[in-house]
Amino acid sequence: MHTQGPTASSILSNMAPTTGLHSEQVALLDFIVCAAGGRFVGFGASTFSFFMREYRLQHGKPRTTT
Repeated sequence: MHTQGPTASSILSNMAPTTGLHSEQVALLDFIVCAAGGRFVGFGASTFSFFMREYRLQHGKPRTTT
């Protein structure tokens, strides 16, 4: 039986607010979370998605999960 992990909203509701962070810090937090995830689905024309795909591939994530 396949069980799903926690939802993004349940994770975010348990996190400290990011209101004191600069936009660059929030972007880094987004990157860290996306890089560690089991799968990443991004927008093809996005530089964030392109860099994320390359980062994940360089760090051993299978191409089928990015």
